[in-house]
Amino acid sequence: MSNIKREKIGPGMSITTGFDSVEEMMAHLHKEEVAANKRTWPKQRALIECKEDQYYMNIAVDPRELFIVGEAWSLEHARREELKAFHKMEGTTQLSEEQWKEFRQSCKNLEDSRKRGYIMSRGYSVIEPKGELGSVHINSMWPISKLAFEECRRQGWRPDMLNEQKSPHLRQCLRELTAYVRAMMANQ
Repeated sequence: MSNIKREKIGPGMSITTGFDSVEEMMAHLHKEEVAANKRTWPKQRALIECKEDQYYMNIAVDPRELFIVGEAWSLEHARREELKAFHKMEGTTQLSEEQWKEFRQSCKNLEDSRKRGYIMSRGYSVIEPKGELGSVHINSMWPISKLAFEECRRQGWRPDMLNEQKSPHLRQCLRELTAYVRAMMANQ
């Protein structure tokens, strides 16, 4: 019998252990993904369809523990980065048949992940001031304006500096988040 448990390993991070098999772990991950998709607000779901890069604040992590903002990449941006990262090329004309096949599969994986709610992004914080590449579920993202993102960048991703005077655009995004969540909760 499984001894599944979740252990906190850092700000907004935990690890689940105790699975008896890979199948059991995959079933658990699927269940978690379905639950996350059910908790996702329409404004978050809209990120999936964005044709241009967007900006977000990670709301899965308490900002007093670790303040994270990031760039949510459009699918086209993610494809370009995939090509650069794995093939060190700007275009597909230089790819061999094998590389082209691998690139098409990578793009399909990016599209499939996005449909399931995961968006390639670069997240910034005091821990990762130059940004960390990863895939973030939309349930953890709250859209913010480019101006709000730039305020965070200028202040070194430090939440203690993000006050009304220095960060009016971010504060406006936070007020919109609060109002949106209250309205959605009232409609449930």
